[in-house]
Amino acid sequence: MDKQNPEANNEAEIPKAVLNQLNEHTVGGFALFYFNAESGFPTQILNFDSPAHCLAMQKYMFDWSNALQAIYIEGAKENIKQALSNESEGE
Repeated sequence: MDKQNPEANNEAEIPKAVLNQLNEHTVGGFALFYFNAESGFPTQILNFDSPAHCLAMQKYMFDWSNALQAIYIEGAKENIKQALSNESEGE
């Protein structure tokens, strides 16, 4: 492995052996998101055993994304409150 540039050894594609192992160790399928080492763009690999599993994962990812957004919004509100509090203390 190149210690100066760890991305130099990353393959653009996830090896089939890794995907096969993921499939063996999941029930219903999986969704894998990663940054492609060649293009640098986000990439996804989706593999589901049935449409029902796909819909269930889609719902879970939607809820998870909304939860992260809510956490981010709460953090942003706290930062704004702190900044306003610091401003008012300085006056």
